[in-house]
Amino acid sequence: MVERRRHRRDRGWRVSGEFVAFLAAAVGFGVVGAVQIVDLYWLRERGEVVMGTVLEKSSGKSPSIEVRYVTGAGETIVEGTTNYEEAEVGQSIAVIYDPLEPRRMQAEDYGLSYWFPAVFLGVPTVGFLIGAVVNLRD
Repeated sequence: MVERRRHRRDRGWRVSGEFVAFLAAAVGFGVVGAVQIVDLYWLRERGEVVMGTVLEKSSGKSPSIEVRYVTGAGETIVEGTTNYEEAEVGQSIAVIYDPLEPRRMQAEDYGLSYWFPAVFLGVPTVGFLIGAVVNLRD
């Protein structure tokens, strides 16, 4: 009797540590980018502009401000953001916030364009995906 063996065809694909690392980085950048774009979308669609007071300003690699503002519903919110152009402690600045999620806010002078998250988070996402595919091949 002749024994026949079934051979698995080698498809030329392998999952390596580099593949997993590139894929994880792509997913991370993609999720952060998606969250940023969703926040911008809601601020653009239903955002309300109110005046707020800068309570604190920190500098360094990621400068930020803490702002106190009162929503249209009368709720006083103190929230921080890195999305601002110019602000000094004690200064009044215009803030745009989402009435359905009042802590979603940014300084109005920062703008509501999608280009920043799309470019600075989308390009690395695509790059890491390419790196993952390259490292998936044998």
